[in-house]
Amino acid sequence: MDLTESGITVEATNDNRAGLIRFDLSNMRSDAQSFYVIVMSFDTHYNKSSVTAETSTHALFSNPVHRYYQGAGRPAGFSGHHSLHFSQKAKSYGIIQGYNLVTRATADQSLDGESDRQGPVAVFYEFDRDDQTEVILAAGSSFVSRDKAEENLQAELSMTKTNATVRKFNDDIFDFEAVVTRVTQRWDDI
Repeated sequence: MDLTESGITVEATNDNRAGLIRFDLSNMRSDAQSFYVIVMSFDTHYNKSSVTAETSTHALFSNPVHRYYQGAGRPAGFSGHHSLHFSQKAKSYGIIQGYNLVTRATADQSLDGESDRQGPVAVFYEFDRDDQTEVILAAGSSFVSRDKAEENLQAELSMTKTNATVRKFNDDIFDFEAVVTRVTQRWDDI
């Protein structure tokens, strides 16, 4: 997808519980010095979502799931959890709560936010253009916990170069082309 106003091209690929989004900056407008990636929770009705921006490259989300039909409004008994990693360090990052900026950081410090009656909770990451040609976002998901979302991210995306489950952060999770190749091959084999 081309974001015509900014000149940024966005591509995505995924496996079962993890995926990558690549922001290609090679044709970014010359007068733009930075760009923002904003990730928002959609649990505005029950006001139970939370986000932790752990560092300038890592954030965690939790979204409790509620029933929509029988027993509407009651907890469904599980939640959606996400772990996000960026391939580049952000210039700044912060928490937006109820459509208002509540916290902004420029150094690695942990920030927390929750959805409330004023609206959703979101995390933003601001990246300098500098000489970067791309920024990649790796995302893992789980219905169990934030830790399991991180494990799923590492296990699926690190498998692009190894077949072992990796329990610690591994830079090879950002190999976009390897994930595309592996998933395409899997589809071709079906």
